[in-house]
Amino acid sequence: MTENERLKYLRVELLRMTLEQFGDGINVKKGTLSPIENGKNRVTDKMRTLICEKYNVSEKWLLNGEGEPLLPTDRSQRLHAWADKVLADSPETFRYRFVNA
Repeated sequence: MTENERLKYLRVELLRMTLEQFGDGINVKKGTLSPIENGKNRVTDKMRTLICEKYNVSEKWLLNGEGEPLLPTDRSQRLHAWADKVLADSPETFRYRFVNA
């Protein structure tokens, strides 16, 4: 399954949203989303980030299909998932050093 197909699967099967509803959540028109879902255009990095943040989606899953599509929703679980993501950064990054401290 491609990233474009995963995006459509996310919207239709997991979130049960129309193109308009999904797009409204990330300030994107359905005319922009439709060609992406149909494989004519690619998901931009910015759009991927917006989708993952707004709809609690795993970026790894959206990019390559690894892991579960949706991230944990409990506040504690979200915090742990965020910390894991930060600590996966290079140890030289400010974000890593700050969280590790």
